[in-house]
Amino acid sequence: AGRRGSSAAWVFLTAWGAVLGGGFIRSLIGVEAIPRTPVAEYALYVGSVLEAMILALGLSYRVGQLREQRIRAEHEQHRAMTLANQDALTGAYNRRFFESYLTAMMDDARRADIEGALLLMDIDHFKQVNDTHGHEAGDMMLRSLTRRCLRELRDGDVLCRLGGDEFAIVLRSLSGSAAVEVARRIHRAATERPVVYDGARVELAVSIGVLAELEQGLDRSEALRRADRALYRAKERGRNRVVRHGDE
Repeated sequence: AGRRGSSAAWVFLTAWGAVLGGGFIRSLIGVEAIPRTPVAEYALYVGSVLEAMILALGLSYRVGQLREQRIRAEHEQHRAMTLANQDALTGAYNRRFFESYLTAMMDDARRADIEGALLLMDIDHFKQVNDTHGHEAGDMMLRSLTRRCLRELRDGDVLCRLGGDEFAIVLRSLSGSAAVEVARRIHRAATERPVVYDGARVELAVSIGVLAELEQGLDRSEALRRADRALYRAKERGRNRVVRHGDE
């Protein structure tokens, strides 16, 4: 361990050498091979002290090792959980996380009067962007949309990429007209300027369907169906707009 660069190992090696030396002197005194002199007595004392130091240092060193192992394990666990729940392209949460999060939130809403809203959003004419400018331009548009949306969300709100160009946003502790206003703010932020790719300015337009109240007794499938119906109405009305469920 010392050769690998561990300074603690050299300390242990030195201390153990002193302990062994003291023990050897103690053995020689015990068999009367050497007289019990002040020097020999001092060597015994030093060996005993160093033995106690080794125990203390060894315990401290081991505790430090265990702490480092725990930190590394927690870091790896966090990294694994992040990778399992994160969309690799955009950095938003993925469908797996969205489904479990929305289910848990609606379960909380059934037990307590917790407000919430669900937004479904996708990019208008996204296939045309891929066909005209290439898939790299489409990927850049997805990442840009993610960044613009995240700037408008609060702590506790969740942005998820469900797949392709479809996104879901769960607003926590917010519903009704306030949720619709957030959706409009997200729409403005997403569409206020084009995405520039390889010198070309690509307009970004999105349609958003809003389920403004996650009512008690509503399950995840029905919530998604209602938000998707509002999104469909936004597409039907000409795209690039926000439509609230119930206002179709």
